[in-house]
Amino acid sequence: MQTIELILHLDDADFIPPPDAIGPFGDRVQDLGLHPINKAILFEWPASLRTQHFTVQVEMLVGKDGHVISAHGISGPPEGYKACENAVKKMVFQPFLVLDKPVEVEQKFECGNN
Repeated sequence: MQTIELILHLDDADFIPPPDAIGPFGDRVQDLGLHPINKAILFEWPASLRTQHFTVQVEMLVGKDGHVISAHGISGPPEGYKACENAVKKMVFQPFLVLDKPVEVEQKFECGNN
C-alpha cells in the first residue's frame, strides 16, 4: 500500500460484479465452520473406546447439496476414525453459497466421547 485516501462518494454499482465474473474461490472453499442440519447422529464407537474420553478429528468434504462426500480421520485414537467417519458421512449441512452459487466446502469436524 502506498496511499490511503478518503472516498468521498460510494456508488453501489461499483460493487456489483459483471455478469461474466468468476468467483474468487472457484468451486471449493475451506474451513467455514459449517454446522449440521441434522444433529441426532449416533456414534458407534468400538468397545475399546466406549469407556474412554477422547476426540477424533476428521477432514471432510461437503458437497454443493450439503451432503458429506468424504471424511478421513486425522487425529485422535486411530481405532475411532471409522466410527467418526461413518457418523459424519450421515450428516447434512446447509449448502454454502458464493455469488449465489453452491460450492463444496473442505472442513475439519470433531467427534467426541465424553
